[in-house]
Amino acid sequence: MITPFQNLLRQKPRPPVVSVLRDRLDVDRSTLYRWSKGESYPPYTVAAEIINILAEYGVAMDYNDIYKPCLPEDE
Repeated sequence: MITPFQNLLRQKPRPPVVSVLRDRLDVDRSTLYRWSKGESYPPYTVAAEIINILAEYGVAMDYNDIYKPCLPEDE
């Protein structure tokens, strides 16, 4: 199972908002990779920023969408 946030980060082609997240959060590609694979998760304060940035781009997401796995993982 993966989170909706991980699903967003794994989409191909990558949505433009992912580049915006990387730039506005000032994180590198390896951080996004670890988040997409579930190897680590964004700190709570960063998650709040992610939610706000995504809302600016019309993507509704909350803390559960970032931390709680609820989607089947693609195989």
